[in-house]
Amino acid sequence: MNLRIRNLPLICLFGLLAACGDDGSAATDATSSTSAGPSSTSEAGSTGSTGSTGGDASATDGGSSGGSSGGDSASASSSSGETGGPFDGAHCQEACENDDDCAVNGLDVGFSCVDKRCQSGDSGCTYNGECVALYSGWAVQCASQDQCVGQVCVDIGGGEGRCATAPTDLVKCEALLLQETTYPPIEGGDPIAVCAQTAAICEDGSCAFACSDDAQCTSPSAPVCNTESGDCECATDDHCADVPGASICSAGQCRCASDADCEGVDNADVCLEDGSCGCSSADVCTSGTAFDGTSYVCEPA
Repeated sequence: MNLRIRNLPLICLFGLLAACGDDGSAATDATSSTSAGPSSTSEAGSTGSTGSTGGDASATDGGSSGGSSGGDSASASSSSGETGGPFDGAHCQEACENDDDCAVNGLDVGFSCVDKRCQSGDSGCTYNGECVALYSGWAVQCASQDQCVGQVCVDIGGGEGRCATAPTDLVKCEALLLQETTYPPIEGGDPIAVCAQTAAICEDGSCAFACSDDAQCTSPSAPVCNTESGDCECATDDHCADVPGASICSAGQCRCASDADCEGVDNADVCLEDGSCGCSSADVCTSGTAFDGTSYVCEPA
């Protein structure tokens, strides 16, 4: 089942979240610049741990993420004369001509070509447990404990079983950027402890992240929980020091301040007015495509 996802970069989905922070960000990297594979709702733009994605999987660009509840920097659009320009808002996106273009390794994975973009017709999530499983990396379905090697089989809701990691003396949930909580075993009975992303919720058919305290924000680039928005954010420029494609913390997100910040960022070469790294032309879009038959265009999302 493909779930519609907000606040989660494309790379997290196809790495089964192994490299993702508990705020949905890909470790401390503020760029979703790879096309490791499609998600049902990943799109271009400055989509990061605090942003929301739209309804297609066509974009693989250098958007920025992270943020702060206050922010001590000037906005990215005014901090440098190098930002903006005629390519404001343009990002690398994958364009299709027909449904066959949206296959992955020759397989139909549920995407069709709509308005030149590969989009999924999946209805999305229906309850929080689906999103907790997604954000926690519980990718393996199970019906009994013996199907989960080194893990436990828990009921995430409605009798749907997923293999989850249980905390031990050697495996701490904090080390996995997750929190310890309890879920019932698939066979029923007393709840058992597992490591989960407890801030994951299903909202209007899309999986989203809504933190309630700083403990749920363990990404170094977004360690502060804005309880009003539910976003994990940065508080100072220092939080963005190790984030590719960003150098300042502005309005709750790590953003670029000049084109120089975007050097080395895949599918990007200019700093846009919104503080994300974008493209000046399709020639910049050199990463592999997620879909078999798509080709890159440099266009606004």
